[in-house]
Amino acid sequence: MNAEHSDQQGRVLALDVRGRWLGFVVFASQTRLLDFGLVRITSSHRGGVRFVRLLHASRPRLVVLQRLGKRPDTRSSVQMIVRLSRCLSVPVDYVSKRTMQRHFNAFGIRNKEQRATFLAHQFPELLWRVPPKRKRWQHEHQNMPIFDAAAIGTAYIHSNKEITS
Repeated sequence: MNAEHSDQQGRVLALDVRGRWLGFVVFASQTRLLDFGLVRITSSHRGGVRFVRLLHASRPRLVVLQRLGKRPDTRSSVQMIVRLSRCLSVPVDYVSKRTMQRHFNAFGIRNKEQRATFLAHQFPELLWRVPPKRKRWQHEHQNMPIFDAAAIGTAYIHSNKEITS
């Protein structure tokens, strides 16, 4: 089995769904990223087309989302992602907030800024995207969905031993 084929076998697409944005990270393995970024999903049609392009480009064997309950600002986007993933025969799984907290608490990480820094050290290609420390009155930095997607994927991969090879 060649290296490219084995990469495709283990690819995991982790997503952080926001109202109009989708942060994504494509994992080749537990310790290797293939791609990351942000996708704007403003309308259901354009968002769907952009998500399908992302699926075709990344060719994951699994899509991972954080289980967020019934948040109205993300519900329609999550439903679209699940529907399109299944139409393209890509299974969807979820990681709970509790699993994520447990994973990062084990490293003494208590907030999103610490988590972003930790992930950037784990995946050096993310170093240049680390958001500056924000003040209480500031909005969250635009790069944070990328780090939230990386956190979702990392917590999922570490909690599911069968895909860590």
